[in-house]
Amino acid sequence: MQLTRKIGRTHPIFCIPVGRDPDITTLETISAESRGGKIVHSDDAAQFAKYSQNIRTASMLSFAVENDGDDQERVMMSLVCTFPDRVFTEKDQKDILELCSRKSSFLPPDEKEEVGTDTEVLFEEKNPHMPPLGSRVKRGRDWRYENQDNYGPGTVIGHSKMEEWLIVEWDTGSRRPYRFGTTGTPSDKYDVEICCEPRVLFNELIGTGCLVTRGKDWIWGNQDEGAGNIGSVLVFQSSGVVLVRWPHGLIKEYRFGRDGCFDLEIIDPFSPKAMKHLKDQMRKAVSNHIREARSDTTEDFEKPSSFSTKPRVECEKTPNVDLLDSPILPVIKGKYFKNNKALDKSADIEIDGPIFTPAIKQWWWKNGEGKWLPFPKEENKRINKCYERYPKSTVVVSIQNQSVVMAKNLVINLTTKNVFQIKLLKHRSSP
Repeated sequence: MQLTRKIGRTHPIFCIPVGRDPDITTLETISAESRGGKIVHSDDAAQFAKYSQNIRTASMLSFAVENDGDDQERVMMSLVCTFPDRVFTEKDQKDILELCSRKSSFLPPDEKEEVGTDTEVLFEEKNPHMPPLGSRVKRGRDWRYENQDNYGPGTVIGHSKMEEWLIVEWDTGSRRPYRFGTTGTPSDKYDVEICCEPRVLFNELIGTGCLVTRGKDWIWGNQDEGAGNIGSVLVFQSSGVVLVRWPHGLIKEYRFGRDGCFDLEIIDPFSPKAMKHLKDQMRKAVSNHIREARSDTTEDFEKPSSFSTKPRVECEKTPNVDLLDSPILPVIKGKYFKNNKALDKSADIEIDGPIFTPAIKQWWWKNGEGKWLPFPKEENKRINKCYERYPKSTVVVSIQNQSVVMAKNLVINLTTKNVFQIKLLKHRSSP
């Protein structure tokens, strides 16, 4: 994986699944971490032979070059105007649209290369109004980097040399810079947004984003500003040393296995203390960022506007789910149609309407009353997508602000801290 990641920094990697049972998850990870790579199935091999030609065509479209390339109608108009005499098949058009939407994957390496010590000074805070190191983030409203995050969260480990850019290490280990606007204008871009998703370890001793407190071999006085204070791990070295940022801003190295000593201990990421720390960290980062955005905003932007300078935050308060128990459009029996069934009054928000049909791969969660409830269609689809790519990943769903930890078959309500069981059932069955 290290070799493919090194090659993928400057070249796209296209993976073609072969055999009876190819490891799609590994192939997708390899291709996603490369510059413009993707999975190419055998049925698409003939079309893939034209890929280089379509790349050249996409690079000549003025609208796609000057914009993000997500407006399909404008891209197609630019295609027709630029090449009025050429005929493009539906597959060619699809390839060109995909290439325009993934324009960032084909930028020169110095603009979007995976971060290394030779390209960035890591673990330094250069802008007090940017999220501090150790902040947890996930893909934001202007995300354009395919599956670099593997659909999971990451940790801020530096403020880039490029103004308004953060350096993020995803929980998969990949490090890259991303935009996080600070001017408070509509032109700001947010590739990532601040969140409070915890770092979950899988067969690891410790990792970037873990929360720690002083341990049994602590000899560093009051560097943490008192026993019980929580710090965020920024990097773990093979020599048994970790770099930690404390809430008051101090960044120091500590022993974690070196010479058999452990200055720190990892705290349970789902404990009330850890969740409170993550939320406080998130609120502070948002507050600092909003103040900076407002200070840079002119009087024109102080007038009422539909634009908000507030960056999107994953753990904002959600509406009371009790107000959403009834279907959007209730139909009373016999009022407008000759119904054969009365409206199911017991239908819960987790069910897509009064009549629910489980999906082929349906996720269920067990509520406090011991009742198994299905995740709604869109959330179920999102969980399955993450599960197929990495069965041990964690995903936050919008229903009651829940964090699904697939490795442990648990779902955690991030608001109440309640923990419930989950299960995956296939073939449209019910618990």
